[in-house]
Amino acid sequence: MFKLFTQLSKDEKINFFLKIQELLIKHHPKSGFIIRENNVNTFVDSLINWYFNYKGYCVNEDNFCLLFNKILIEKTEFSQLKNVLFNPPNKNANCLFIDFVVSKKIKSCLEFFKSQVTINLKWVIYIRNNKINQYDVQKLSAFLSQSL
Repeated sequence: MFKLFTQLSKDEKINFFLKIQELLIKHHPKSGFIIRENNVNTFVDSLINWYFNYKGYCVNEDNFCLLFNKILIEKTEFSQLKNVLFNPPNKNANCLFIDFVVSKKIKSCLEFFKSQVTINLKWVIYIRNNKINQYDVQKLSAFLSQSL
């Protein structure tokens, strides 16, 4: 189940970010997203920004946490994706934009993404290491149907 991040209480938001850290430490101990002594100030500033400004959706499952948004973009706009990071979801969305995800198993993620495929959705996009990763939904759906 997912809901708008803005609908979470203060405690739910804090617990969501703590859960992300728990999953990272447990399943991805070398992740650069784990808050450590040498990066605590940078992460605190970033988390405060997300805490107050993120308007997309969140998923908080036992082994899966996700921040994502539904946005409207044209193919030529992929280079400007960072500009939509804190926008509210678009009712006419054609793109599922993954802002952050951590999971124990990739299957949890794939099942969720499969549940989000709609007739209007054309792309699933995420940014990793400042590189845009773009997936055509029809091709991704076909892959997911075979994989799950």
